[in-house]
Amino acid sequence: MLNPTSLSRKIAKRLGAKSSTDSWSRPVVRIATVGVAIGMALIVIATSIVHGFQHEVKELVVGFGSDIQVLNADYDDQKIVRQPS
Repeated sequence: MLNPTSLSRKIAKRLGAKSSTDSWSRPVVRIATVGVAIGMALIVIATSIVHGFQHEVKELVVGFGSDIQVLNADYDDQKIVRQPS
């Protein structure tokens, strides 16, 4: 039966020792880290581009409208509506 100190010592030796598995796991971890960093950067860039295009499209759509609209002749509503610019 293992007592807690010998178990922790065994785990520490295993983690601290350089083994043959360490040689292939380090590049894999680095590649995964770089992949996640690139993915996050692309998400930020894509979000910025979409936000910019959304602003430009909104400006184009507002530009197609007129400043004044003449509506149906209904006495309850205003006949001429000025659009805010």
